[in-house]
Amino acid sequence: MTQAPTPTADTVRKLVLSLLKDAKEGRNGKDSKDSKDSEGTEGAREGRGGKQPRTGGSGSGPDVRPAGPGAEPVTWWVGARHVLRLAPDREATLRQRRELRLRDLVRPHVPAAVPASVAHGEWAPGLSYTLDTKVPGGSGEEHDVSAVGEADLAALLTGLREVPARQAETLGVPRAAPR
Repeated sequence: MTQAPTPTADTVRKLVLSLLKDAKEGRNGKDSKDSKDSEGTEGAREGRGGKQPRTGGSGSGPDVRPAGPGAEPVTWWVGARHVLRLAPDREATLRQRRELRLRDLVRPHVPAAVPASVAHGEWAPGLSYTLDTKVPGGSGEEHDVSAVGEADLAALLTGLREVPARQAETLGVPRAAPR
């Protein structure tokens, strides 16, 4: 059994640069799986490209860094407004693709910001990525939840109840009896 590749900062930077190049050339990232990327390799670039992450740092290209301790090699900050998540294996690829469809399903029903995928595709054969917009705020592990935060959570849960169960089931969400 072959081991999945481990992404590095250079791998991430090359991927983001190819997305930026596509955006600059007017492509929206909806090329087919059989398209060739800037280096002539097979790769899927699906999604809604066209937004450019802020560049930073002293080197060329966008500022990319691990999202946090232990997040490397699968979650990376890209500039100040985007998050790149790389699936490390095929099971994670399936979950990530389902998550993108599920986010689109729940977005109209919830009052809270839901990350939007700016671009998605494959970073290695059979392994997906998604470049998402960063939502404001922080982790509940890092911040105490205020009364406003509790009200937002209640509104989020209320909105989730409005999501059509049959549509969620088609995406793989298990059906549970109401409580």
